[in-house]
Amino acid sequence: MTDITVSEEDLYGATVSDDRQTIPLEFFVDYLDAVKRNWDSISEFKLACLEEDKDAARSALSDIPQPDELLLWRAPTKGSVFTTKERGFLKS
Repeated sequence: MTDITVSEEDLYGATVSDDRQTIPLEFFVDYLDAVKRNWDSISEFKLACLEEDKDAARSALSDIPQPDELLLWRAPTKGSVFTTKERGFLKS
């Protein structure tokens, strides 16, 4: 097996494409970093949704800094850590 190395310059210049849009690979790196930083709050939110506890769900989301929340709150069809049901839970 061959080791593959990617420089930071190559990583941040790369893009991911589908039929609808091109997204800089940097976005996905930032997204995954936000997931890691906020995993405890994300887990608490998911559990609160399962238990149908809106107060706990709101509390868990309030622990996520706004810049990270903007990164994380993406469409489930675009790879969101949150499901459609979880995203709609607080609206119901």
